[in-house]
Amino acid sequence: MKKRLIGLIMALALLLSATAATAAAPLTLQEIMDRVVVPMALENDTGDAGITLDFSHEQLAEIVRVMEENGITLPENNTVMQYVTSGCGYYESSVVGYFCDQVFGPSDTWTDEEQSWYDSLEVRMGHTEEQISHVPGKDNMTREEAVAWAFRKIREEHGENLPLENPDIWQMSVRFTNDYPTYTGVADAWSVSLTPKDIGHARYNVSFVDADPEGTTELYYMAVNPDDPHTLFQLQSSFEMIYGQNKDWSQSVWQAYHEMLQQAELDPEDYDYINYVGYRMTGYPEPEANEIPREEAIRIAKEAMTNKRAAYNSAVLTEYEGDRAWLVSFVILTPFSDEGEPDEEAGYYTVSIDSATGEVRSLRTEGSYEQAICYIPEKAYKETRDLLPKEEDLLPRAAEAARKAYPEAGDPLDEKNYSHFSVMIGRPFVQFTALNLQHSDITVQFTPEGEVRDVTMDPPTDGDNLFSRYYSLHGSMPKWDQSVWVQLEKDMKELEPDGIEGKVLKATHYPEESSVTIKHEEARKLGRETTGKRLTEVNSCVLVDANPHPVWIVNLLTDDVLSIAAIDAETGETVFTLPDRADFSPRYMAYSLPETWRKIEMEEIGPVRLAQAAVIDKVFPADIEWRSYTPDSGASWHDYIGMSTGFLWDNQVDGLTVRFVSFSEDVDSYEVELDENGNVIRFEEIKAGK
Repeated sequence: MKKRLIGLIMALALLLSATAATAAAPLTLQEIMDRVVVPMALENDTGDAGITLDFSHEQLAEIVRVMEENGITLPENNTVMQYVTSGCGYYESSVVGYFCDQVFGPSDTWTDEEQSWYDSLEVRMGHTEEQISHVPGKDNMTREEAVAWAFRKIREEHGENLPLENPDIWQMSVRFTNDYPTYTGVADAWSVSLTPKDIGHARYNVSFVDADPEGTTELYYMAVNPDDPHTLFQLQSSFEMIYGQNKDWSQSVWQAYHEMLQQAELDPEDYDYINYVGYRMTGYPEPEANEIPREEAIRIAKEAMTNKRAAYNSAVLTEYEGDRAWLVSFVILTPFSDEGEPDEEAGYYTVSIDSATGEVRSLRTEGSYEQAICYIPEKAYKETRDLLPKEEDLLPRAAEAARKAYPEAGDPLDEKNYSHFSVMIGRPFVQFTALNLQHSDITVQFTPEGEVRDVTMDPPTDGDNLFSRYYSLHGSMPKWDQSVWVQLEKDMKELEPDGIEGKVLKATHYPEESSVTIKHEEARKLGRETTGKRLTEVNSCVLVDANPHPVWIVNLLTDDVLSIAAIDAETGETVFTLPDRADFSPRYMAYSLPETWRKIEMEEIGPVRLAQAAVIDKVFPADIEWRSYTPDSGASWHDYIGMSTGFLWDNQVDGLTVRFVSFSEDVDSYEVELDENGNVIRFEEIKAGK
């Protein structure tokens, strides 16, 4: 909090020099960003914590105040305003984006200059390392040429007479970026999107490399025909794409949604099935002359809403069984990054108002993020929920089914050995979660009617599932402190794993944090510094034994690229760094030494896997997404290179030498020689055509 207040004071100080000028002429959005928003964001990123990507509530409220003072206001149901009212902070990028939308218009309509300025702002705030959007140069296509090319490709595929230029039908968005992946790196590229303003028209997107539109054009098409059956996913995706969040939908949009739902294919096992049933049951008429207008309904609801933390969210006129009522909703939001005590007031609140008399009928609350109460009348909402099985009914059935199927597991309602949770919407189930390694999770699945469908129990703890059991008991690996690893080593001692991961765990010693000079938080800081990039996050940090000193293995994320850094736990020096390929590298890279896992891999699966890793690491730079080299069939690059006879390479093994021989004259071949411990002692790249 001290750091947040310092940032706030600095921002206020920066404003003092502009006070006189503000009185004469309002500050522009760019000036407010330069003088207030960027300094706050940068102040958040100082200290040992590294990058902080959200504003505090104090900062958020101050930004809103300065904006409003200079004539820039957001709608009161905007998410930023809801967070201000809730007393919470919010993501820096989202705050900036909302205010830019308010000044420039929707981001789909921004000019090249506005997009470029926004991306440069993101770089200055530390949200990205490199600017992606740019203004086209003299050697690039113009925006008009790019649009003409996109229109040509759409018409070739979907009809020469499409009135693509008509702004009453489509909202056009054009972006020029320099991050299009190609075999040799990245390139300048265009993306042209046409978003329909009516559900009856299709959405199109055309993307292509600026220098080679003919060879690189990709066309995306999406449409829902109101006269054809459609799935819930198609319908929901289309409406959100065109009309945005449902809290902002007009009466006519709700009516169209209601009507098209009548033809949607409803599956009782879909998670949101019961909400769609409610939307089907509810009519959304236009107000009549004898009914109170929307603005009056909102005013009445605000007076009735006693919790002043709640921010206005939406208002819609509903009809069910001839009864018409305004539903005005409010919300108390909590930051997604909030790890403190749960906010018991958070959730949605709905005031139901008689549309003819203005009488407040009820105030409903849902202490979660279930939004359906905002748009479904109380009676219809209750009727839909009555269709769902109740946990109090299914819990005893689940317990009895578990006892019958697995009597050796004991009583699943024994609170010393199990906790339980349930999901009643969609495919209902009750899970009994084991609280210790002596028991295993038991899941009882039900039919939508509440009959037992299936009962399963996870295998007993052994050397190969111990790691996943720890995930269940302690959460994901990034949440573990060193004491968890110390205990894992103790629990592994009596087990005999068969798989590589279990063997790596058993072969690794995890010392106590108290045994080293460099502690956990300092190791995280030193790990971040190894990337040389401001925007670096730490996924995990594990202390493992090594010579001459234990090392902290830090798993890092920068610009969606993972890497490993090993920090000497006595000197703080960087021992080694490794790229971490998300879909290729083994998980144990993040909690064991290379000499440990390479040796075990060599013993268990031979040299091919290690040779593959060597090709990936040496050929493709860590800051380029290697999956961009995926062939057209859709399989990832390592799927090919890992096959005994691949589409692109033939893997040939000669002792400790592995050759990846290309079948294509345009693709290089590789030869990798390893020692008996799996270390690369020779790497040869054979250029295509030789």
